[in-house]
Amino acid sequence: ESYYDNYSRTKSLAEQIILKASSSTLHTAAIRPAAIYGDGELRHLPRILNLVNQGLAFFAVGHENILCDWVYADNLVSALILAEKSLPKYSGEAYFISDDYPVNNFQFLSQLTKGLGYENCFAFYIPTIIMFYLGYIIETIHNLVAKRIYNFAPFLTRSEVLKVGVTHYANITKAKTLLGYRVKVSPDEAMQRCIKWYDEHGYRKKTNQKNLTYIWLLIASLIIFWIFVLLF
Repeated sequence: ESYYDNYSRTKSLAEQIILKASSSTLHTAAIRPAAIYGDGELRHLPRILNLVNQGLAFFAVGHENILCDWVYADNLVSALILAEKSLPKYSGEAYFISDDYPVNNFQFLSQLTKGLGYENCFAFYIPTIIMFYLGYIIETIHNLVAKRIYNFAPFLTRSEVLKVGVTHYANITKAKTLLGYRVKVSPDEAMQRCIKWYDEHGYRKKTNQKNLTYIWLLIASLIIFWIFVLLF
């Protein structure tokens, strides 16, 4: 199997090790969560909101018919508890877990950004293939520059483009059947909780706030991309 990043590769390898280790003396199970979100989540949503705050989130990737799934943190915890209780009867099994509600990523995120006072986010779509090659160029620039001149975190990678620009969601029937998993917190209620928490922790848009730094960075990257296309 091939992967675009070590994160995905190591997760897959770890799951294989865990499931193969299942035996009469060691009972194991694996949970495959969708994209995790929730009030208090400090990795993905804050990063997205910071990009929104900096003016980058005026476009989306792919098109509006691309669907993915998410899982609210409380629902994921419920699944973990159910998986533990299923042992040893269902040892060695893997389960997809989500809110059972496939949705376009950017329509999903728009609920959060609008709830925090940001309008006109994700106003139009850029085709996935364009963003994929742009991610490749940014990764290449990063590899050339980071070790020699200036180390920076690439704001776009191929892996991230594929996560949001290609339809991928899972059937959770197995978790419902074997674990008795049910979505305890609905997507609507979960989003309202998120809006409330991020509002209380300083993520609401400031009055008349404008930041064009990342817009110019994106424009520069697109220019580099088209130069690359014309040359090769």
